[in-house]
Amino acid sequence: MRRGMRFFLVVIMMTYWFAGSAGEASDAVQHGMVGGVPDKVARIIAYLKKVNEYAARQSEDDNMVQRVPVFKNRLILYGPPGNGKTTLARNIAEISGSEFLLLAGPSIVGSYVGQGAREVLDSFRKAYEIARTEHKCVVIFIDEIDAIAVSNNTEFRGEHQAALQQLWLELDACKNDVQIFVIFATNYFNKLNKTFLDRLGSNALEVKNPDAAKREKILAYYSARYQVPMSSELIRLVARKSDGLSARCLEDLVCDIALSRPDGEATIDEFEVLKVLAQMRKKFDENISEQQGNMDSVLQRWSLRVGIVSSCLTGVVSVFQLGITLYGLMMKDKKDATPGLVTT
Repeated sequence: MRRGMRFFLVVIMMTYWFAGSAGEASDAVQHGMVGGVPDKVARIIAYLKKVNEYAARQSEDDNMVQRVPVFKNRLILYGPPGNGKTTLARNIAEISGSEFLLLAGPSIVGSYVGQGAREVLDSFRKAYEIARTEHKCVVIFIDEIDAIAVSNNTEFRGEHQAALQQLWLELDACKNDVQIFVIFATNYFNKLNKTFLDRLGSNALEVKNPDAAKREKILAYYSARYQVPMSSELIRLVARKSDGLSARCLEDLVCDIALSRPDGEATIDEFEVLKVLAQMRKKFDENISEQQGNMDSVLQRWSLRVGIVSSCLTGVVSVFQLGITLYGLMMKDKKDATPGLVTT
């Protein structure tokens, strides 16, 4: 009964945190979860808060934390950029009273094989040290995990594989450690390594672009924050016409409207707003195309390199087989040329 009441209170607190006043809702607005909290996130925060409660009492009993039931201590956030996956991870750590460690995927991959694996190992060691000395949970957030966990069909660099294998080892080692929680984020969920995804199980949460109702709340929040006098009718109009834009794009949109407004104007012209919106959508579409093109270009370059290496290896094998064949023919000719032994 007490456990159910505690979970209920956490959900109420989370709803207030994300959907409350404008000042307290800024993080919620940025990651597009205005007006509610996903059940998965609420359960994770409730669990981490419980672990922190027990960890704080470690001085009373060394085995206090071990009494907490083991929970799947990993989560992956995926979806289009600009909707606050990093902010959501920070909020999970902050609200639950946990330590937050940030590790960016591209920074893991170095110039030398083993450098990325060392980076992963050091990060987990630091997390273990904080958990044991400060008696609290540690949220390890690895952003842009696709930098090292791209599918094997498209990524063959040894450094990526070494870092990924080290990450697998650390995930296996900490799977029963209730004080360690690992959150990943990616914009390219469908390109991730299948074996890596198997280690996450069903702990995946899609952070989508906001729908019309959430876009309206986001626009209302930022128009008040940047003191842009947009009427409720104009906000609803822009919300309807901004389908597909991320929360970050909506913030940029309000900023651009504020900059384009002539000094001293008390109202916003609808035509100017729609003009800025059209420019924003064009820029957004170009950025998406460029990002996809860059990703495809990287994958094509690696595929080309692998193709060249494969061709070279095929040539080496062919030459080796030719040498073996010639050697066999030479030995046969030598054997035929050797005089037979005459017995008397």
